[in-house]
Amino acid sequence: METTWFEIGDITLRAPVTTGTNLLVFVQCLAYALVLRPSASETSRLWAGFFAAMSAAMLAGAFKHGLHHVLQEEALVVVLAISNIAGALSTHFAQRAALASGAWTGRRTYLTLARGQLATFGLANVAFGPQLWLLIVNNAVGLPAVIAGEVSLAGRLPGAAWVAGGLSASILTGAVYLTGVSFGRRVNHIDLAHAVKALGFLSIYRGVRRQGGTSGH
Repeated sequence: METTWFEIGDITLRAPVTTGTNLLVFVQCLAYALVLRPSASETSRLWAGFFAAMSAAMLAGAFKHGLHHVLQEEALVVVLAISNIAGALSTHFAQRAALASGAWTGRRTYLTLARGQLATFGLANVAFGPQLWLLIVNNAVGLPAVIAGEVSLAGRLPGAAWVAGGLSASILTGAVYLTGVSFGRRVNHIDLAHAVKALGFLSIYRGVRRQGGTSGH
């Protein structure tokens, strides 16, 4: 696929569609985080943390895709690390939010496992570098239990099914990245993954807003 670029003054922005979708999803996640953060519900505040972490990941992605050609190698590694760590933190916040919603018993065991996964991810990034496949594996390991928990709550907690559907879309983006599916020269697999992410985040946000403070946590 051809590399495309866009000139802004003296700055050459590579992959403008990819960078633009990164920034759009960044704004989306930041807005959701700001709306949910003041909530009296612990669950809503944890989902605010999820969206805040994702906004950091998407902003780092904009630098990674749009300005990687002007970043020094050390700076690029930092950007990649921020993107990966923020993505892993979002999974951790989702796990804690499911617990706060009452999806699981055995709080101490669940938290230990979630923290262990986060620590393992951090060590893997040190060992292998901030690789995208590590984040895909982390989501594939950490999110299915959250989805199952939300599905189990769907009959008694409004919005749980929306949250489960949105998280399923997050896992689907990993498949999009790995398959490299695209539409023409201008819309690549990363752009498509960003579109899937945006729809998934909208579903999660709608579900959390429907839950409101009704979970009692």
